[in-house]
Amino acid sequence: MLDDAARRIARGGVQNPLAYLLATLRKAQDGEFNQYRRNKPAVPEFVPPVVSEPEIPARPRQKWDISKLVAEIRAQYLGSG
Repeated sequence: MLDDAARRIARGGVQNPLAYLLATLRKAQDGEFNQYRRNKPAVPEFVPPVVSEPEIPARPRQKWDISKLVAEIRAQYLGSG
């Protein structure tokens, strides 16, 4: 109901948006708005597809990579001390 009111107001076909919205809400409470919508074909709104970046799988570190890294760090600290 609110989407329909927003579309009509955005198109400029409504002179007094507040009065139109209040009248539409009153019709919806009385059940008249639903009857109005039944006569109109439902048009689904276009929702653009979500495009996500391809996920690059993480390569697990191999044990020798970590051992080498630890050895380099030890050499730097022990060698400079």
